[in-house]
Amino acid sequence: MVRRKPRPPEISLAREGEAPADLNPESNYTRTSKPQTKNNILEYRMRMKKYLRYAAWVIAVLLLLVLLGDFGYSRYVAAKLKRWERTVERDEDGVMEGCQAYTLVPDQPSDTALLLVHGINDTPYCWRKMAPELAKRFHIRAMRMPGFGEPIPVCAQKSAEDWIAAVKSEAKSLREKHEKVYIVAHSLGGAVSIQMLLREKEAQKDLLDGIVLLAPAIEVSNRRSPILPTRFWHRVGSLLLFTHTTYVPFGNDCKDPAEQNPANRVRFSTLRSIDETFKLIDGNRSREAEIRIPVLLVLSEQDSVNDHQASAAWFDKIASQRKKTHWQNDSGHLLQYDLGWQAVAEKIGAFIQP
Repeated sequence: MVRRKPRPPEISLAREGEAPADLNPESNYTRTSKPQTKNNILEYRMRMKKYLRYAAWVIAVLLLLVLLGDFGYSRYVAAKLKRWERTVERDEDGVMEGCQAYTLVPDQPSDTALLLVHGINDTPYCWRKMAPELAKRFHIRAMRMPGFGEPIPVCAQKSAEDWIAAVKSEAKSLREKHEKVYIVAHSLGGAVSIQMLLREKEAQKDLLDGIVLLAPAIEVSNRRSPILPTRFWHRVGSLLLFTHTTYVPFGNDCKDPAEQNPANRVRFSTLRSIDETFKLIDGNRSREAEIRIPVLLVLSEQDSVNDHQASAAWFDKIASQRKKTHWQNDSGHLLQYDLGWQAVAEKIGAFIQP
């Protein structure tokens, strides 16, 4: 009888301290995890593609709604503008009647001339109360900046360069005939005049003897835009495809009820004019130290159009040796004809002829 030799035990090639591959619990996990990982990746990619498709649809719908809103609003403004134009009388140059530039001369000749510069969407008509009062002592020139008071398509073609050039030309013309020349500027007119002073260094030496700023456009207020800043809506407006003109739904920023909606008020703003205004504001920023001529700043805490705090901070930094501030808090933004305009006129006269 042949005896078989016992079979030798299998030798494990596992390293010391490791279990054989068939006994190692991680080995089974490793072999089965690869297909599971691939499935997870595929499921993840499918979910992402699904989410991206949903997001694309949402974005497309939002863009469509924005375009429809843009188009609808542009048609709404165009219809209101067309109806308003039927009620407007214009001269042969296309300027609204009563909104032309004019000159007032005092009974006694004066060697001091005041150049009155209006704000955005306004005209020389805005000086109808204050100009006659100032004309008792000074030669008055109420200018009209190019585009304002003209048909909206004409206004949309004008830029800050046109406004600055017009102010400079008017000031030079007054300087030729008068010993002293002061600018009295409101809102946008203030931003335009400040930019002229910054560009034309001789304006602070030979052209002007001082400047009066009534609620100047140093920074726009957010009071009428409580949810998002005014500048945000300006950026949104710059992206619109159909809307080029906006309709102002607010009444005048006045405390005098009789001046909420005066005759010859223009309730339409071109996006070009608004954009040029913001460019002027940004161009004047951080250059306060370059202003050296005498300055009278008139502000109101009730102003809902321009930021009176930003204006006061700007005023504190200017380098003028002679500068004064007057607060007319019973008025709104339109200081030249709102409540207290007489007090403002008196302060202007005292500043120019102390």
